[in-house]
Amino acid sequence: MSLMDPLLKSVKFLIQEFHSMGEVITDDNVYLDKFCSTVEQCFVKGMKQGKWDVGKDSVASKRRQRFWKIMSSYETDGPIPFTISAAIQATLKNKRLKTNDGRFRYIMRHCLVHRSLHVLVEFMKSRRNQLKFWYYEDQKSGSNAMKTMAQFGGGSSILIHEELSEQFRSLLLTCSTSLNFELALDNSYFLDESWLMPSIATVEFVPTSELGIELIYIHGYGIVTKLKTGSVAADQNNLGVGDLLVEMNGQPLFPATFGGDNDARSVWRYCRKHSIPCKLTVIKPRSPSTGGIYSPLRLILTEYHSWMEIYYKEQQKQVEDKEMKDEAQQVEMMSPSKTKDQAPVLDPHAAEDGVGGKYQVQYIGEVLTGEDGGVMQIEKVIRQMAYKHMDKSALRVTMTLTQIAVETTLMHDNDSDTPLFSHKYADISSCGKILSNECRFCYIAGDTFCTISKQFKGYVFEAESLKQARTILNSIYQGFKRTTWFM
Repeated sequence: MSLMDPLLKSVKFLIQEFHSMGEVITDDNVYLDKFCSTVEQCFVKGMKQGKWDVGKDSVASKRRQRFWKIMSSYETDGPIPFTISAAIQATLKNKRLKTNDGRFRYIMRHCLVHRSLHVLVEFMKSRRNQLKFWYYEDQKSGSNAMKTMAQFGGGSSILIHEELSEQFRSLLLTCSTSLNFELALDNSYFLDESWLMPSIATVEFVPTSELGIELIYIHGYGIVTKLKTGSVAADQNNLGVGDLLVEMNGQPLFPATFGGDNDARSVWRYCRKHSIPCKLTVIKPRSPSTGGIYSPLRLILTEYHSWMEIYYKEQQKQVEDKEMKDEAQQVEMMSPSKTKDQAPVLDPHAAEDGVGGKYQVQYIGEVLTGEDGGVMQIEKVIRQMAYKHMDKSALRVTMTLTQIAVETTLMHDNDSDTPLFSHKYADISSCGKILSNECRFCYIAGDTFCTISKQFKGYVFEAESLKQARTILNSIYQGFKRTTWFM
């Protein structure tokens, strides 16, 4: 009965799946990630743990790093097949690879594309005696310490075992002869992290004064946060918010910071200065094979969304502060605690006529302002009532301005009135409205004299017209002056 390792069974099954889908295998094939990771395990199974294999890296990462050390040592130790040497040299020249994990994955992909992965197995089989220094032949033999170390490699080696290594070579030869791996070797930006390939897009711009791209840097990656409306960047269909800018004119932009060597702005300034086209490469946030978020970007994008939420809140706050500042310049408020110059009458003619009377208005509601009854509460009260009572109907009331008080009564259909509340001018601390074309107005009154009260409420009304609102406010202001003078 023929011996067969479970990993080799998985490789055989995946090759059959490839054949069922066609002869051409691309990066978006749903089985490619699983196939590559299984082949990786076949290469590193039974690997001995080196004395330097310590630290925070996972066992799988340490295996990949150790295998790359084996491969790079072959390049300087005796003759090596040309295809394998070419793969090693291409890996060493790839500036996008930062770790030995990425170099291991890249050389596997390079060999798949150039139909030479079986050659690598053949070459390593020819060096079986040397491999015994790196791999375990039999996990069951040896001391307990040896068995413990063998766990690092996941069992006895496939490459050293004569029958299993030949099965492995035969399976990879099938891949080289019957399958065509059309993999994008330039797409090696995240091989340090995963076998799963991201979706990339390339955009080229002619020399211009501005691209219109805004970036935020997170963990060394520049993420597009905004494309300026009407800019050359906004006209590109394959460029969008959330894309990672990873390369510009052949220069990798990771790790990057504002003002650093890999800052995209530095490369852009060089292109603009020398009037040369600018070629950008971006990574799309979604995986081409699954359609979901590209898994190596999940942590980066999560932090990106957190930062952007803070950013947009800050932007919104700045906008609201600016609006409030602009509106404050138009605010129409009056207070008895102010001098005549500090609390001007908005309409002198209306002020002269504001000597009392009855007015039919809409009562919107009241807001507790605590111990603060000043004019700066007017805008807050009116806005708060606008939000609270957006969908509620107001009450039709009659506001009567007497010589000493403001009296509000509820109007009924039978022309009768029910008293709601009454406030002496001495209790009213301020009154006003916020926009020149706004018919809503407010006055704030305390539970006793405004000069000693510790509990204030704002009462919001809506007049029938702007003129009526101004007349009422100026009448209350006249009451301020009379009461202040009398007191």
